Amino acid sequence: MRASGPRHTLPHAGSTPVGSVSVQTRGTGRETTLLGVACGGVVFWKGIRGELPVSQLDVPRERYGSIAREGAIVLSLPGFIVFGTTSGVFTPTEAGGIAVIYAIILSTFVFRSLDRKGAMLALRNAARLTASLFLLIATVEIVNYVLIMAGIGEWTAGLAIAFADSPNLFMIVCVVVFLLIGLALDAGPALLLLAPFLLPVTRQMGIDDIHFSMVMIVCCTLGLISPPVGICLFVACKIGNLTLRQLWHELRWFFYAQIVAIFVMVYFPILSTGLPRLVRGYGGG
Repeated sequence: MRASGPRHTLPHAGSTPVGSVSVQTRGTGRETTLLGVACGGVVFWKGIRGELPVSQLDVPRERYGSIAREGAIVLSLPGFIVFGTTSGVFTPTEAGGIAVIYAIILSTFVFRSLDRKGAMLALRNAARLTASLFLLIATVEIVNYVLIMAGIGEWTAGLAIAFADSPNLFMIVCVVVFLLIGLALDAGPALLLLAPFLLPVTRQMGIDDIHFSMVMIVCCTLGLISPPVGICLFVACKIGNLTLRQLWHELRWFFYAQIVAIFVMVYFPILSTGLPRLVRGYGGG
């Protein structure tokens, strides 16, 4: 489990106030709800057409109670995280570490599924992931320095002039670019690479930092399931023993629905900025 994610990478990449991003992390329910409604609409449409699979799982009646108890215990983890962050007991970034400790306690003492060997394997994997992340950050800093020396600042300033009267058009172009970049990069590295150059442009155009960052995060993440080279597509194919064509045939309508949801986010900034403005007076002083 990651202790931080793209939403916590952005403040370091683009100098967005951490407090605002913290509030926004608590309030991304609007974006999540929008994407959920889009996917739910696809499920409803497929259900009407009779295209949904019929479950063949046969659970003995005597297992109902134990399954319900185990499910409730597992669901207590995200509930604990949400309660802790919304009540101010810990920050969203700290929630990742606390969630890891909570998961270790559950798997060791409640489910008894984590032994010493498994714990050491998990620690080694976490160490490798952390090391690769910091190596990536260092590499991105070098790339940023090279781009700055090459005059990327003047180029981005020209973008602000070219799209000065069409901020929504600029956002749509960015959506296409982010989807393409998301084919090969996770959202975190993409933010580190692009945010330092694009945020000054969006500020000149009057686009809200939080609004732009939410669109950027969702697009880069969606790129991971974009054909033909979306990384998560190949992982899913491996797990399900499917061809890319078979997987995309079932996935495509969900992908299209989320593209529509992204355009709704672009044209209705309040979905991203509403909660920060309400709770902290973001942008309004």
